[in-house]
Order: sequence, then C-alpha cells, then structure tokens
Amino acid sequence: LSVTGAELWWLGEQSVAHRPTPQPVNETPVHDFLRERNAERADRGGVMLARVCPPAQMRIPSDLPTGALFPERLRDLHSYAFSDSRSHLLLEGLIGEGRMLRKFWPMALPDDPAVLGHPLWDLLGVDTIVSATVAQYAGPLATEVFELPGGRFFVYDRPTALPRAFVVHERTRVADDDRVLTAMLDPGFEPARHVLLTPDQNELLKDAPLGETPDSSRSVRIIDDVPDRVRMEVGDGPAGLLVVRDTEMSGWTATVDGKE
Repeated sequence: LSVTGAELWWLGEQSVAHRPTPQPVNETPVHDFLRERNAERADRGGVMLARVCPPAQMRIPSDLPTGALFPERLRDLHSYAFSDSRSHLLLEGLIGEGRMLRKFWPMALPDDPAVLGHPLWDLLGVDTIVSATVAQYAGPLATEVFELPGGRFFVYDRPTALPRAFVVHERTRVADDDRVLTAMLDPGFEPARHVLLTPDQNELLKDAPLGETPDSSRSVRIIDDVPDRVRMEVGDGPAGLLVVRDTEMSGWTATVDGKE
C-alpha cells in the first residue's frame, strides 16, 4: 500500500497545473508519418507495426527511435496484450525463445526471409515495419528515408497484411491447441482462406453457415473504434466467418445486427 501510494503521488505530481508540460518524446517526422498512416487506414483497423534489426543484433523495442507507440493508439506488435499462458507461443515458435523479452514480448524481429516472409505476420496484420538500419527482407520502402539527429530511419510496407477484420469461407478442424500452433507456424499456412478450429470451437460454430469461396472477399469496414466497443460493417456476399484479430479477453460479447 505504501509503494502504491508513493507511485500515485509521483504520477499526480507530474500532472498538476503549475508544472510545465514536458516536451513529448514522440515528436519526430517518423511519428507524424505513422499517425497519418494510422488515420488513413482507420476503416481497416489502422496500422500494425513491428520493428526489425539485423539477425546478429538483439534489440529491445525501447532501443529503437520510435519508442512506445501504444499511447498514440498505434497497434504495436511489441506491446501486445496477452490473456493466458499460451499467447506468446506463436511468436516464440517463429523467432525463437532468445528473442522474447521476459518470455512474453518479442524483441526486434530479425531481418531474415524465413521470419519476415511468414504468413503469420499477415494474420497479425503487420503492414508497417520500422528499422534503424537497412532491412533487406522487410518489403518496399513506405516513404523516403528519414534523416533524424540519431541517424537514418526506415519505414517499410508489407502489402500482404490482412486487415483487422476479414471474412473467411472455410474451416479446418484440428485435434487440439498444440495442432493449431503447429499449423499456424507452418510456412504454408493460409489465414485468408480458412480458420483453424479445435473440436470444442467447432461445436460452438457448428450451425454457422458457410458459402462457397468467392472470387473476391467480402468487404469489412470499421466504422466505430473506441476502447470498449468496435463496430464493423460487413459487405454482402456468401456466408462466412468474421475473423477479428483482437486478443480474446473476458467480458467481450459479439452481436450481428443486434443479435448475440
């Protein structure tokens, strides 16, 4: 209780009116570009950003120029929420335990084609990669190279990333969670084509109709996005399953046209 009280007092001291406002640390041309990019992509869920460094380096996100981005409401692979003891296993399986910070959060991803070319990043929606060095396998440059006081800075595009919500028309049954993990780490994983369901999950969705896979995917547009509510508009097309790549947290409910 004493430590909590001291911490709250310290936080309060930072926000009282008579103190000068500190200079924001996230005021660089890179941050301006990322904010603009996030606003432009709001209807598909904004950006999802990851950091990259040479394979021989082990960089934690705070070492890189952009710093913490979640206060900017920029989705950041290195500041994600997890709700169980297994959420980190996908990332650990792909980049290795040695690149996980405190076993849960990924450090900067290695500039490696086997890692950066994996379809898992498409499922997680990683469409923007930032790096303090030239990244050979991160994709095309999203904008001109930034010249900052600390050196050059690069922002790359991943055009294959899926939006925050999308519709699929196939489901694949797998035996258990371990098989799901194995299937998602397979380089041939196709997240835009199907969902992977364990027997319990499949039972919950057994009555969900599925139509034939269309030539083009149904549109999904996010029209309202606040911390405790997300509202989406799904375009017409064959019956399917809506996939939303948010962390599964207790307390959330879902409705379609007002029905649970």
